[in-house]
Amino acid sequence: MLKNYLTIAIRILFRYKGYSLINISGLAIGMACAALILLYVQDELNFDTHHIKRDRIYRVLRELKSGDNSIFSYRTSGALAPAILQDIPAAEQAIRTFWFKTFVRYEDTLFDLQYCVADPEILNVFTIPFLKGDPATALQGAGTAVLTASAAARIFGRVDPIGKQLQIDGDRDGTIYTITGIISDPPTNSSLHFELLTAHVIPYFFIYWTEWRPMSQYRAIETYILLREKADPVAFQMQLAETMKRYMGDTVAENNAYHLQAMNRMHLYSAQDFGLRDHLSQDAGRPAYGDINQIYLLSIIALIVLVIACVNFINLTTSRAISRATEVGVRKVVGAHRGLLIFQFFFEIMLLTLVGSIIALALIELILPGFNAFVAKDLTLNPQRNPIPYVIGPVVVLIIGIVAGGIPAFYLSSFQPQRRGFRRIVLPL
Repeated sequence: MLKNYLTIAIRILFRYKGYSLINISGLAIGMACAALILLYVQDELNFDTHHIKRDRIYRVLRELKSGDNSIFSYRTSGALAPAILQDIPAAEQAIRTFWFKTFVRYEDTLFDLQYCVADPEILNVFTIPFLKGDPATALQGAGTAVLTASAAARIFGRVDPIGKQLQIDGDRDGTIYTITGIISDPPTNSSLHFELLTAHVIPYFFIYWTEWRPMSQYRAIETYILLREKADPVAFQMQLAETMKRYMGDTVAENNAYHLQAMNRMHLYSAQDFGLRDHLSQDAGRPAYGDINQIYLLSIIALIVLVIACVNFINLTTSRAISRATEVGVRKVVGAHRGLLIFQFFFEIMLLTLVGSIIALALIELILPGFNAFVAKDLTLNPQRNPIPYVIGPVVVLIIGIVAGGIPAFYLSSFQPQRRGFRRIVLPL
């Protein structure tokens, strides 16, 4: 029986080529557009979720008060992280980071790299997978550094980079780094973007790394805290206020305050929570902040596009029902009951939906490289990297088939050959 239904469905598909082309292409384009938008939304919602301890990671923000206004910045004093570890037991780790772009020299060639200086404990706070080297010792020695896999390939080619040396170019200090590890490239939806990671602080920067500098408006360090299990962030923030008073004085504390920002709110909620709209580290190659309101809007747009595609599919299918009235009448006269007719028409429409979804998948693969370049993402349909579309996709296709196919199927099967109006359609006078 199913083979017979499939044969009829394919025959109908090719008999009405123009209708089939319009119906399938409209559905495929709508599904492809909605899927691309939802891939972007999924990537934004998954920002920084690859860090295993992300629920306990916080960034320290500094509030500068000026009358009734406040300006928030993630730049803090370099001495803050050591003071937190010394004075606040709820902190399991406190690390300093600083980001910039620089040139490094290998042999006679210069390479531009995204550079991050951090305390060695960064490897215990964030999830940074090692491909080569020992995470426990990679950043412990003087002048040690690790490279991302892509940076290592760009600089050293196929030569093993472990033990090789790079020199910081320019007039800063010409520090020489020994490569002790190779790490995976950070995903595009990560707030931590770097190509060279080191714990070695170059001399010109040492003052910003170690001092409070209470009278200076410029603070250079980004401070991250890993709270202990079950630690209270609110109580921790109150202790931060006492830390500021203790080390920077009451005058500074009156016009400044520290706030904790959860890592899972850094990317999408910085503008909403603290008015941080421009990421000051974009010059170091780090991604700009997203906006949760934009994500809501894009999700609604994707839903609207999908609904329009389904409504268009239903309208085109239903409008063609009149041309199949004769077939329905003849089949009912010879004994076909409504359930079989519903199943046949539903089967045909599900076939159209399946063909449309396959074409939509091909369109996505075709458009995705250009779309990635446009939105600066690395979106993929590779099931090993992103299995979610292959779990949700068939469910969505089934729902579309049921919704878009149910109405035409019931409408087509409802024709009654004994009714006078129907006889006029089948046997016009």
